[in-house]
Amino acid sequence: MEVEEAPSKPERQIIHILPLPEKVVKIKAEASTLFINGSYGDAVSKYTECVNGLDKDNTGHWYHISLLLSNRAACKSKIGQCTECIKDCNDSLVYNPRFFKSVLRRAIAYENIENYKKAYEDYRLTIVIDSSQVSAQQGLRRTSEILRKEFGSRWREHVSDHASFPEGPDFVDPAKAGPPASTPTPRVSTPAEPTTTPQPTKPEPAKQPASSPSKPTKQPTLAKPAKTETPVSPAKPAKSSEPTKTAKPTEPVKPADAPKAAPQEPQKKADYRMPTKEEQYAKFKDQGNAHVAKQQYREALRCYDKCITLNREMVPAHLNSALCHLKLENYKRAIGCVEEVLKLEPSNIKALYRRAAANKELKEIPRSCERFEIRCRKGPG
Repeated sequence: MEVEEAPSKPERQIIHILPLPEKVVKIKAEASTLFINGSYGDAVSKYTECVNGLDKDNTGHWYHISLLLSNRAACKSKIGQCTECIKDCNDSLVYNPRFFKSVLRRAIAYENIENYKKAYEDYRLTIVIDSSQVSAQQGLRRTSEILRKEFGSRWREHVSDHASFPEGPDFVDPAKAGPPASTPTPRVSTPAEPTTTPQPTKPEPAKQPASSPSKPTKQPTLAKPAKTETPVSPAKPAKSSEPTKTAKPTEPVKPADAPKAAPQEPQKKADYRMPTKEEQYAKFKDQGNAHVAKQQYREALRCYDKCITLNREMVPAHLNSALCHLKLENYKRAIGCVEEVLKLEPSNIKALYRRAAANKELKEIPRSCERFEIRCRKGPG
């Protein structure tokens, strides 16, 4: 009988990461400083130079290309170019499908453009790749609550809830492959210590008897005169209260450093982490959406104003503020919010529609018709 062999799983590809050229290293450092200083547009051009300076056909550069594209996506997300951010994240995952930062940034971009289905799927995929990402867990809860409100208890039927670990090559950095060789060294030193410690202790007591006669001579001189001085004190009747003071030496026993457990408190405080601006923005945005659902538009405006102070380049906050002003019949303020959106995205359909609605209420019919006509050209509905 011939036995059929089970098909073996294909081995995963291993790619050795090559070092970056010196020119690319310098440009990358400039791009990172620009990003820290808030010059996101200039940082985008620098990251583009870095990507163009690498060979995309060389597998040794794929890890760096994926990282640079992800960083450029982060810059575009800060500017409010969410669609461009998603494109860079997709390109980044082509070179490194398991780079969780690109998946997480794509999820945030989807959430910002209110595509909650894809945002939920990317948040879930990020947790599958790296379960320690707190921001992904928070985004998963936010999007699941929104989808539950929109589709009801059967909202999971509208999303693909089966996220599997993505397949891709293993990237190995040869510069970081050396540390395992140093691990056996501490094991060699540990057995040598116990063999030496018991041996010197035994001969030492044999040599002590030579010095022992000197110790009894010191004992009568130090301890006995100290005891002869103590009986002199009872001759003084007025100081009979002194023995009560001698009982006080028990007080140093009380501060037996039992409260040394207190140093553990600062460790608990060290675990506290200040929320990032993105987390604060998402928190206030969720609060504002909850107020809008309850038709509490003034409270919602306060939350959206906080979002705008955190990041003025986020389009959804301005759009939601314009909606609240329309509901409150503050049409001029609604137009002001819309104008901020059109500075960032001149062809935003929601902004054009809400500005046309505000102009209509202000009885500026020509402008209203013009806005509606532009909207119809941009998209259906």
